[in-house]
Amino acid sequence: MRFHFPVCILTLAVMLNIAPAAVFTFVPNEQVFSNLDQIELKNVYFPVQGNIKLAPKFVSLCSLDDAGIWSIDLDRSQNIYLGTGNQQRLYRLGARARQPQPIFSADAGEILTVTTTPDNTIYFGTSPDGIIYRILPRGEPESLFATNESYIHALLPAPEKSLLCATGPNGKLFRITPDRGSDLIFTAPSAHITCLYWLSSGRELLLGTSPGGTVYHLKFTSIGAKPEVAVLYDTPLDEVRAIVADSRSIYVAANPGEQPSPNPGPNQPVVYCLDKEGLVKWQWLCPESVVFSLAQFNNQLLVLTGNRGIVYTLDSLGQPAVICRLNEPQAVACISSNNRLYLGTANPARLYYADFGFADSGFVTSPVFDCSSPARFGKIELRARVPAGTEIHLDTRSGNRELPDSLWTNWQEAKGKIASPPARFIQWRCRFYSNLSNASPELERVDIYYQGVNRPPVISRLEINPVSEPDARRGNAQPKRQITWEAQDPDYDSLVYQLYLKPEEETSWLELKKDLAEPRYELDTRTIPDGWYRLRLVALDAPDRPEKTALSAERVSLPFAIDNTPPVISEIGVSGNRASWKVSDNLSTIVACRISINAGDWQPLEPEDGIFDSSEERFSTTFAPIKGINTIAVWATDAQGNAVTRRASFTSR
Repeated sequence: MRFHFPVCILTLAVMLNIAPAAVFTFVPNEQVFSNLDQIELKNVYFPVQGNIKLAPKFVSLCSLDDAGIWSIDLDRSQNIYLGTGNQQRLYRLGARARQPQPIFSADAGEILTVTTTPDNTIYFGTSPDGIIYRILPRGEPESLFATNESYIHALLPAPEKSLLCATGPNGKLFRITPDRGSDLIFTAPSAHITCLYWLSSGRELLLGTSPGGTVYHLKFTSIGAKPEVAVLYDTPLDEVRAIVADSRSIYVAANPGEQPSPNPGPNQPVVYCLDKEGLVKWQWLCPESVVFSLAQFNNQLLVLTGNRGIVYTLDSLGQPAVICRLNEPQAVACISSNNRLYLGTANPARLYYADFGFADSGFVTSPVFDCSSPARFGKIELRARVPAGTEIHLDTRSGNRELPDSLWTNWQEAKGKIASPPARFIQWRCRFYSNLSNASPELERVDIYYQGVNRPPVISRLEINPVSEPDARRGNAQPKRQITWEAQDPDYDSLVYQLYLKPEEETSWLELKKDLAEPRYELDTRTIPDGWYRLRLVALDAPDRPEKTALSAERVSLPFAIDNTPPVISEIGVSGNRASWKVSDNLSTIVACRISINAGDWQPLEPEDGIFDSSEERFSTTFAPIKGINTIAVWATDAQGNAVTRRASFTSR
């Protein structure tokens, strides 16, 4: 699909007697987020509006022979635990190890949730068998509790070494205390409790459900007591997928169902920002198909999405930015610890890490800009902040195919002047460098100047308005005829017109008018002899182009008749009670004829051959003559509305 400047402003600067210069101006805006596939980026923070700069560098730690990493957690020794599927494996990656080691596996299924407790015990839940396992320090995995549910969606440490367990498909929330067993503390009206989050540790719990997409608020007045349950927020979507909070706000990620909802509301993922009372402060409609997870990282809210592998950040006002685009289509799970973020993907499963601070290098490309025709390139200008210890460089490449391929030129650095050769399409790349983890260059705007090859105007229509058939049949001649046309210039140049006329059989053109600014002209045909003529229109882009480069186009009309002479009525004769006559015209078809006998009403007649299709028609009619002198009046008109009347008298005995 061709990219027609969704994130740029096209400006045409036209000056007197100077060919118009064109500028592609690039600034990030909302349209870029509907065209992210047109842009390449690496280690770059790309906001919906604002400056582009370096982002944290996401480094691949390892790849797994699994469908996806669904859950990540760390113990006190910074060992990483990865819950995966579809072979229900749990991996441990030691702090100094290069490859993770499987410590639990089954034939099939998922480990959707892994969590660690302050005493360094590891818990994980398996699906679809619904069993909770634990790993004691220096121990092996052991079965702890069978929920009799199919799915364990979330595990969350609770006071007194207990554990909360969210399940499906019966929407049950269990509290498991290893020494005292388990109890059911809440059953949701929805099939699945999908996520858990402590708003206040041990006292206020938030949980999300599916279907129904509801966020519940559970208050615990004492340890071991049943909670007080209230609805914090009921989303219009199908699934609440993730909940996180900070000191000011609660963030909820919700996804639509697989089928479009019949209820009012969005049919795309939404991230809601709520206050502690459940009022919506803002919401962000995510352009991806699904949100998998939310996390707090470096004082930003991370949004992990699929199916383009994009990780977004949202600021305090809900304004998005792309912080990472992975090779894998689904960014699924993450956790941050000790100024480092760990992120897991699906299809395939891969583990990444990113440190706080800026990467040492990165780049972003523009969309492909279409000059519409081969163009010469001039300057390239950028507005940027470049702190000490950082650098920023611009490159360009050009080509005549819609998408960059091997036939495009290589990237060439542009130092003020574009080095890429003339072509129809051009693209720029901005490279960022930093020697400091806390400093980055910032790109605000890029302007590309180019000079397109002048293209001639296009005349799509030229015609002279005919006399309408109803007017002609009524004898309404229109000697003043409107000439109209349509013309455009592909370079948006202003146009002037010259109009000519000639008899069809001649070769010389008569100038009717020059320097016409409007696409119309009124021709008074009374000053022109009858005959068949053609029009010739010339359109010129001279107002906006120097004389040497100005171009023109012309169009010749179809032949048309100029006829201001009425028909001739002749050969009127009477024989008994029948009258006959002939109507003829030098140029035009006869279109109507009427007769009046002895000053009676006009009566329309058809030709003897039954059709008006000739410049000569014969007519006859019968009538009842009176004794004495009779008067016949004949009226006729041609296709140009020229009318004639003739009278004849005779005596009847």
